[in-house]
This record gives sequence, C-alpha cells and structure tokens, in this order.
Amino acid sequence: MKQFRLALTVIMVLAACSRCPAAVPASERAAADTLTRARLALKQKDTATAKALFETVYKEYPNVRQAPAALLSHAYLLVAAKDPNAEDEFRAVATRYPQSPEAPRAWLRVAYQRLSKKEADAATYLTLIVTQYPKAPAAQEALYRLARLDKRVDDLDNAQATLEAAVAAPGGTWQRSQALVHLGDVHISRFLKTKDEEELHKASNILLRIEDKFPKESRSIMQGRVDMARLYAFVGVPAGLHDPAKARAILVEGLEKWPDTYNTMEAHTLVGLAFNQEGKPQSAVDYFENVIKDFPKSDWNTMLLYQIGNLYRNMGNVAKANEAYGRCVALDAKTVWAESSRQALTSSGAAAQ
Repeated sequence: MKQFRLALTVIMVLAACSRCPAAVPASERAAADTLTRARLALKQKDTATAKALFETVYKEYPNVRQAPAALLSHAYLLVAAKDPNAEDEFRAVATRYPQSPEAPRAWLRVAYQRLSKKEADAATYLTLIVTQYPKAPAAQEALYRLARLDKRVDDLDNAQATLEAAVAAPGGTWQRSQALVHLGDVHISRFLKTKDEEELHKASNILLRIEDKFPKESRSIMQGRVDMARLYAFVGVPAGLHDPAKARAILVEGLEKWPDTYNTMEAHTLVGLAFNQEGKPQSAVDYFENVIKDFPKSDWNTMLLYQIGNLYRNMGNVAKANEAYGRCVALDAKTVWAESSRQALTSSGAAAQ
C-alpha cells in the first residue's frame, strides 16, 4: 500500500510539472527588463536613454518576442526626430517579424510615410494591411485611409464601400466613428453633385446619429453636426439648400450636450455666422462677444473680432467696426486676421493701435 501511494504521488508530481510553463530564457528576461527600462525612460522624457535601450533590445536580442516592439518604438522616435531613416525601420519591423502584432502597425506607418511624401504607392501598403492582417486593428485604420484616398479622386462609390467596411471592421470606436463622419460626407458630396434628396437624407441620418452608436466619441459627434450645419448654411446653396436656422439648431443642440470638444470653436463660429445668414447681424455680434468672453484664451478670438468688425461695418456702424478691428490687432498682431483688421482700419482712415 505504501508503495502504491508513493507511486501515485510521483505520478501526480510529474503531471503537475508537465503543466508548468517552461522557464523563460535568460535572453528574453534581459530583453524584457531592458524594454521596461526604455519605456520608463521615455515616460520620463529621457529620449536619448530610451532610444539607446530600444536599440539594445532589437540589436542584442533580435530573436526574442520583445524585439519587434523595441524596433517599432525606436522607429517612432525617429519620426519624432524627423529622421529620414524612420520609414526603413518601420519596414524592417514588418519584414523581419511578419507574424508579430507589431507588423501591421509597422506597415501602417510605412503607408503614412509614403502619404506624407505624396507617393502613389501608399495605397499599396494600406491594401496589404487589409488583405494580410484583416483582423488587426490597423486594418480598420487602413480601410479608413483608403476611403479617404478614393474620396480625394472623387471615387465616391469605392469610398462608400470602403468606409462601410471600416465601420464594420474590428477595432476601436474612434476610427469607426470617424469612418461614419466620412461616410456621411460621401453622401453630402453626392447630394451636391446630383441634388438627390435621398442622399441628403442619408447624410443626415448618419451624421446626426453618430451619438446613438458611439456616445463617447464627442469629437466625431460634433464633427458630424458641424458638417451638416455647414451644408445647410453655406455649402448647400448651389444645390438649392439654404436653411441657416436649421444649421444653428443642429449646432446649438450639440453644444448643449458636448460643450468642450475639438470642434467647439468652429461650431460656435458657425452659429454666429448662421445668425447673420438669417438676417440677424446684431445677434451674430452678441453671440461672438459671448463666445470671446467664455473662451478668452482661444486662438479663434482674433478671427471672431475681425468678423465682429465686418458685421458692424455692414450695419453701417464704422466706429464700432473700427473698435473691433483694433481689439483684434491688440489681441494678437501676428495673425492673418490682425493683418486684415489693419487693412480695414487703413481703408476707413483709422490708425491701428
């Protein structure tokens, strides 16, 4: 009986050990430690140390799983330094480690490098990502970028199909919400070309309902509203569409729900301009003055002051116009709006302060 129990114990111990993970090789432990120190240095803004440590990982331990991550991070640092060798390093990540999680991201960066150089083969790399890594998050972004290239050459059918694929692809909600924004813009472009009310309806249905699908993507939500408002107030005029009151309502509703996004100042500017389009220039002036008061440090304020000056000038109030132009110059004399204000002051016989 004792022998039986001993044998059983030995079997159980052997079975348990067979399930234990193999020991991590020393080279991989060293690479992992170096990569951790590199990322810590980068977090502490010690770029030189980080760069050297990333280089140590992929040069001294090229066959460990940390190597492609280190090489990719090193390539990103080259981009930040505007080093022309960045593209070669991204390409090296993808070609040396094609099965790594970093490979599709590296190809995406190669595509971006080609796009920045206005090279025609950028689309080839984007297509490579979509076909070879269809389940990678980078594939979603590649689809989105391909669609933008299609739209740039007015290939709206391909742009629409590609954007629909981007919305359905696995990945983050940011890219999917941005794909919806551009999908709505495709329908706007079709409406402007064909004056087809169905295209207008599709654009509105997409751009004003982004919040239903992606309620946390406030930037995309407001961008969609800005695009629709711009269509109703300005862009749609050649197609017979002009409803500034509706444009203003779309923006005001959005600003009440999402008051602080990347598009906030653009939305406020369009609200004021819509007032003027409705024949309410004083309301536009009052609105712009409130925006300047609410956002005193905004870079948009010189433009708003210049617009206030123009509004007063169009109302025949030269004194108020010149006052606004003077405030524009005083706020930031180096902007194009300040230069336009100086010209307006000179033409009216007033001297810029």
